[in-house]
Amino acid sequence: MKALRTLHLSVAAIRGLSLVEETNNRANLIILFVIVPPMPDRFCPTYAMVDSRCKGYAFVDRSWIEAIKLLIYKLSVSFEVIRFDGKILPENRMDRYILINLQINDYYEKRSKIYITELIHYPIVLGLA
Repeated sequence: MKALRTLHLSVAAIRGLSLVEETNNRANLIILFVIVPPMPDRFCPTYAMVDSRCKGYAFVDRSWIEAIKLLIYKLSVSFEVIRFDGKILPENRMDRYILINLQINDYYEKRSKIYITELIHYPIVLGLA
């Protein structure tokens, strides 16, 4: 039996922060301006939050992907995500992903594999490796 991966997501990624909390924690959050080119003739500028607990993985909000109409792929083996408080998110079992190019300032990442889930506030969460 193949072991399942288990990843963690922070409170800011899943629940979001109130305006006061975000203002107070601004120095603790790393927010990047990113450009997602879904098609050669169209770019989607947005923001990504860096989450140190994601272990190098990236996540994207399902509704944002549906809005910009990107191609979605199915994982052969799904995995669980653990919330900031240690609870497993059965409703957010990772079973789909997208492959996209990301541009962050002058850095360009080709064909990034980003898992689809429900996020709040920032449409993309990038994990630190």
